[in-house]
Amino acid sequence: GLSYNDGNYYSGAVYVYTRNVVGSLTARWTQFTQLRPSNAYDTVTGVGFGKSVAISGDTIAVGASGSGVDRNGAVCIFKLDNAGGLTTAKWTQRAVVLPSDGQVGWANDFGKSVAISGDTVAVEGGLNYVGAAYVFALFYPPSPPRSPPPPPFPPPSPPPPSPPPPSPSLSPSSPPSTASVSATYALAGYTEATFGAAERTAFVAALAKLLEPSPTAMSITQVVNRHVDVAFVVDVAYIFVAMTVGRQLDAFGSTNSAVLIGELQSSGLARITDVTLTKDAETNSPPPPPPSPPPPTPCVSTSPAFCKPPRPHP
Repeated sequence: GLSYNDGNYYSGAVYVYTRNVVGSLTARWTQFTQLRPSNAYDTVTGVGFGKSVAISGDTIAVGASGSGVDRNGAVCIFKLDNAGGLTTAKWTQRAVVLPSDGQVGWANDFGKSVAISGDTVAVEGGLNYVGAAYVFALFYPPSPPRSPPPPPFPPPSPPPPSPPPPSPSLSPSSPPSTASVSATYALAGYTEATFGAAERTAFVAALAKLLEPSPTAMSITQVVNRHVDVAFVVDVAYIFVAMTVGRQLDAFGSTNSAVLIGELQSSGLARITDVTLTKDAETNSPPPPPPSPPPPTPCVSTSPAFCKPPRPHP
């Protein structure tokens, strides 16, 4: 990484090298690509980009320890478009990881060192010799329990067809939704009259690909105004997943809008030119169940006809 690449607001870059012949220890190293944040000079992801770098398989995590209005820092996550294609695929920024506490100073220097293994990223932060380690993981819903096998007697009937394997997403086979996240994006390039059924389907498909839920978990609730304001809801299985989805939606409508614009254009919204967050993501969860009624008072009499509640002690 090179955290002071071109002198523009301390924006940096990361250079990726691969061998000319995959698997050959004697082949030459050649620069394959240069990674930058989706908005290279943005104060959220641009400052100090490249301060730290970690790679695992088809994922690269890049620290930008000086980014943000309060210099809290950030980490950008890049993925290969074609897993395993180190010489032909393209690296694309898929997410921006931010400190969850959001306290000025405590999370300062967030991203000055990173480590990654599979779907787990660890980020170093802290200030004034008070350090902290932040651990982020890609969430996969637990698999549903399998039915017990039938008894051996009488002679078993033909086995039922096996259920399809669970998908690591918020599909109908996942646990039932207990929370939801709502937000509103303003889409420049479309009007209320031109944003029809096909455009709505493309919008849902693009967000579903970035957030990794099932499209059936998302619904558009309202489309209004001259520059289309699209209000929508994402149903999720757990409240902590809703908090993560909310932070992603806020980033897609502000600091990480280039990723969402590109995905919307790829899904069919070719005329879109900008995306703005007009209503912050809001997490909704059902109220807790009412408390159980108290148990009945035991009778202290041997005769049911004269059963009375116990007298209080003086």
